[in-house]
Amino acid sequence: MRRKDPDISLPEIGNRRYAELILESYNNRMSKAEIIAELPKLKPEELAEVQAKLDELAGEVWRDDGELTDADKATLDATLAKYGKNPDAGSPWGQVKARIQGKLSP
Repeated sequence: MRRKDPDISLPEIGNRRYAELILESYNNRMSKAEIIAELPKLKPEELAEVQAKLDELAGEVWRDDGELTDADKATLDATLAKYGKNPDAGSPWGQVKARIQGKLSP
């Protein structure tokens, strides 16, 4: 995690060394990989704060009001029509889930 500015006053160490300590402090930021690795350690309320900040930063990109596009609707209609013609062609969800879990297991 990012460190706070050194707890040293300027007259004690001089301008140059103080500046070096400040730069060192700011250069010790967490990498993206380190941040991602820390996320699972957060409490639910902390994760909610992170999500709220991500939503704020992303703006409207994440929000679509739940509306489907015309292309999405057409795809769903075509899939439903195909199912209506041959409802036994697919697999029950339990079988599909078991196949997926079987492929994911080591």
